[in-house]
Amino acid sequence: MFFLAALAFLPKLVLGFSIAHLIWANGRISSLLLKFFIGIPLGMGIASFLLFFSKWAALDHPTCIVIELAVVAAAATLMLLKRGNPFGKITFDMDAALMKQNRGMLAILVLAIIISLIGFFTTVILYPHGREDAWSN
Repeated sequence: MFFLAALAFLPKLVLGFSIAHLIWANGRISSLLLKFFIGIPLGMGIASFLLFFSKWAALDHPTCIVIELAVVAAAATLMLLKRGNPFGKITFDMDAALMKQNRGMLAILVLAIIISLIGFFTTVILYPHGREDAWSN
């Protein structure tokens, strides 16, 4: 159920990444990762904007979804036509010597990610419908 709910955010991520790649066409791996993280709020904001105006125009929910998917397809098509495949020209710009030098910080980062994922999945399993703060919002 969680992955099905997460699938609803995929078009928003594609929309945000497409627009970020249209604006900033850099093929380095660090830039692509940053574009994914920029693409999340950008896509969510544009989707929220589209939802607001489609509700303002008194359109039904299936029409809102079709409009959102059409905008996502248009942005992705425009990005592919203008910039080409963003994953075809990836440049790995991470220095192995710098990563070896910062092994301690990387270990702390990996540990923090593992602890966060364990906490997240524990909460999802124990409270599949959300905790009381989610319901109050």
